[in-house]
Amino acid sequence: MARAFSSIPLLLLPRASSRAFCATPSLLSTAVSSEEAPLLARRVGKADSLGSAAADGGHSRRHKRTKAWSRDRGVMAGIGAEIVSAGAPVLREPAEEVTESMLGSPELQDLVDRMIDTMRAAPGVGLAAPQIGVPLQVIVLEDRPEYIAAMAEGVPEMVQRVPFEPLAIVNPRLRALSQHGMRFYEGCLSVPHYQALVERYTSVEVEGLTVDGRPLKLQANGWQARILQHEVDHLRGTLYVDRMLSRSFSIRGNSGRLPEDVPRPGPCTCCHAIDCTAEA
Repeated sequence: MARAFSSIPLLLLPRASSRAFCATPSLLSTAVSSEEAPLLARRVGKADSLGSAAADGGHSRRHKRTKAWSRDRGVMAGIGAEIVSAGAPVLREPAEEVTESMLGSPELQDLVDRMIDTMRAAPGVGLAAPQIGVPLQVIVLEDRPEYIAAMAEGVPEMVQRVPFEPLAIVNPRLRALSQHGMRFYEGCLSVPHYQALVERYTSVEVEGLTVDGRPLKLQANGWQARILQHEVDHLRGTLYVDRMLSRSFSIRGNSGRLPEDVPRPGPCTCCHAIDCTAEA
């Protein structure tokens, strides 16, 4: 997701801080398989280790991708992980569902912790697992008061932006609750330094699982709804540049220089498919 349109640096928090928000008692005792463990523990962020499997399909492609994940089984040292940039195949392929054997595992919790650390260090307000090179359907999001305070006066109210604590969702599915939308700027940690206007639904419902496998269902509005749509798009191989008003695309900080024929930020009506998996 975007860097929250804030240049305020974050304190780099230790892993324990993110775990305190997201760790939950395990409801499933099934062990992670030997094939899945290196998937979750690998050192992420090396796009070249994923590219060789991009052209294959079916079982063969999954086998080769798993071998690529297994090349480096070391846990990322320090705080956060390397963010994959646009052009890496992992950002353009549908992510795989998290299997039942992964739910509640220490490896899945570690992945979520690293994602939260990476999101905060960027800083950003959302992150999908493919953005750190892991093609699994896992997203994290969080918005903080200091990010919101950095916005221009009146903008948080316009986009319905309020702070919320870290949220991790496994295998999320989205549906729009109305056609009401908002046209506003987005950026992406995988497409750094740029922004563009994107039309998003202002009210959505998400269903998925917690890290420990419990059902999760919630309604999100405004900015949180935008973050959810952006991150779920990542799980389908879609970037915000696929949905943007292309003539609004610019270096961050040039938002006041829109061409005359480009609609300005504000309310809009949406009718696009919100989640191809949910609507299939």
